[in-house]
Amino acid sequence: MTGAGAADDHIGTVSDDSKPDRAAAPPARRFSDREAAVILRRAVELQEKAGGSGSGTAITDSRGLTLEQLRQVAAEVGVDPRYVTAAAESGGQQARGGRLLGGPISIQHLQVLPGRTDPAHMQAIIDEIRRVTGQHGKITQVADSIEWFGKDAMGGSFVSVSSVGNETRIRAMGNRTEGALLVYTLAGTAALFGAMLAGDLLGPFGVEAVIPGVSAVIGGAYLSARAIWSRHVRKWDQRLRGMVGAVAGIVESEDPSS
Repeated sequence: MTGAGAADDHIGTVSDDSKPDRAAAPPARRFSDREAAVILRRAVELQEKAGGSGSGTAITDSRGLTLEQLRQVAAEVGVDPRYVTAAAESGGQQARGGRLLGGPISIQHLQVLPGRTDPAHMQAIIDEIRRVTGQHGKITQVADSIEWFGKDAMGGSFVSVSSVGNETRIRAMGNRTEGALLVYTLAGTAALFGAMLAGDLLGPFGVEAVIPGVSAVIGGAYLSARAIWSRHVRKWDQRLRGMVGAVAGIVESEDPSS
């Protein structure tokens, strides 16, 4: 979850020694109209699942609100503010890096559910994580919390399921730095040999032909690597998202084997 920047409301007062009195506090994130609607709807669902009553009043004028303002709006129509906080985190995705690569090298998915995890569900959760990732991985289990870590040629993945208070947090994240290095190293090698070949073939036609030819080879190699990486990241993201959803289904189920 990333914050949205905003311009300062005013210029800070300057003291006699020409230094600012204090650093301005970072502005609170404001959610878009769509984000606010999703958060509030999810908060109602979480409260209903926890046994509370949902709001029968439509929540309007939610655009441009901070999280604290959303909590206040929800409280006015009978939705517990703590479910707003949980909803703002639930299903959240964080992605870092990748604008030039064609996709992020690090992704995180988080889902927050009301209630604690039944210890009887732990083995089913572990089996599901291993099924989705195709890796045995390393398991660390403490009481009603588990952590799983696995690594392949493209990078590492981490999954945790933990009970905090009366909530269960399911987090899946991973880093694909090794995969990005592999894809772009191979693309760079191909571009180097391609450029050398283009130079040899186009050399007799002069530098006017060599430069565009070499540029086309390098650009083609980059675009190919970008497409390959983008496709890999989409599949990887879908796998992490699907795993979080599947684990959430097990946590919410009555039958540990389901």
